This record gives sequence, C-alpha cells and structure tokens, in this order.
Amino acid sequence: MRTQFAGVQYTIDTVVQELSEHPEYKFTIVEMAFLYRWWNQASEKQRDTMKRLVANKQLHFVNAGWCMSDEANMYYEDFIDQMTVGLRWLKDTLNYVPDVAWHIDPFGHHSASASLFSQLGFNSFFFARIDYQDKEVRLNNKGM
Repeated sequence: MRTQFAGVQYTIDTVVQELSEHPEYKFTIVEMAFLYRWWNQASEKQRDTMKRLVANKQLHFVNAGWCMSDEANMYYEDFIDQMTVGLRWLKDTLNYVPDVAWHIDPFGHHSASASLFSQLGFNSFFFARIDYQDKEVRLNNKGM
C-alpha cells in the first residue's frame, strides 16, 4: 500500500514554491482557517516568501472568512463571526483587506449575502447560480 500525502498544507507549500519560481503566476485563497494552520507550521522563510507574494499581488484572497459559510442557508451571526475572525487574522498577519467575495456553491446563495458582504466593505460579489425568475427581475431592473 502506498502512502498518500494529501492535505491543504501541501497545496499551500506547492503554491508558495511555484509562485516564487514563476512571477507571472497568481493564486487565490478563500478560507483562512487552512492558511492559519499552515502559517503556524511554516518556517520564517516560508512566511517571508508568502508576504512577498502578497506584496507582489501574486497571492490574492477572496471572502477570507475563517471558513466558507453555508451559502444558501447561512445563519447571520455565524456568518458575521466567522468572517470577523478570518478578516481580522488576514489583516493582522498579512496586512491584506479583500474586496471581492464569491460563493461558488452549486446550490445557490442566501438572499442577504450581497448585502452582508457590502456591509463588510466588499465591492463585488460573484456567485454560481441564480433562479431564472430572480435573474429576469434583476436584469429588467438593472439590479444584477
């Protein structure tokens, strides 16, 4: 039986290495809980490299909550709490404040998501699915 080394920390290790070697590459991270775990185990050299990648705009962050909330059935207080923890950690650690949010859940998003992200200071929100009737109303009212 072959041992498989699978885990988010290995993905982040690879991303940091590849971005360092290829300045034309870019990568986006969404959930800060995974990055927090990586950061706590990273060497000073790895941390410095990540800071450089952020400064060079090769490494981007969207949402940047502690985790990805349930997009279609979120509970407001949980959403606010996990976003606060993630955004605060990212600002304190990498001096980064994201302005783009996305929900790519194939089951949709909560009707209040755009409003909540706007109140958190985000200027754009992308999502993967919308009801056809809702889309038609928004298109007609120029409310997309």
